[in-house]
Amino acid sequence: MRIGRDSWNIIQRVIRRYPESKRKYQDALDAAMYPGASESKGDPYEVDPDYTKPVSITEAAALRLNSPYVQRLKKEIEAVETAFNNLDSGEQSLIRARFWVDQNKNQQYHKLFELPYAEITMKRICRKFIANVGLSMGEISNE
Repeated sequence: MRIGRDSWNIIQRVIRRYPESKRKYQDALDAAMYPGASESKGDPYEVDPDYTKPVSITEAAALRLNSPYVQRLKKEIEAVETAFNNLDSGEQSLIRARFWVDQNKNQQYHKLFELPYAEITMKRICRKFIANVGLSMGEISNE
């Protein structure tokens, strides 16, 4: 399966942002379930309280979690977690070292010398992981 350059870059960005996205999603869940616990910081995933007048606390939580930003975060997180959990432990350590050690750029394969894989095998594992995340997100099709 051939993945286009734009799709490849989008998927890699989603994977690199996974830890931060997971934290933001948890914050959104906490803010929805316990609205008085945190003050509004103007985050884009919060719903303006004047826009909707919920009848109950449950309805208010549902409205906050139904924003497009939170839905996109949820979709990205589920895609990365599904693909990550399908890997074995050695491959998971490769993905952690490659994408999540430095979130601004990917680690080079030759710098991951502590892993028991050849460079070509590491590239194949990362390519398979990126393809699985892209399929789960719907960014690429299975053709």
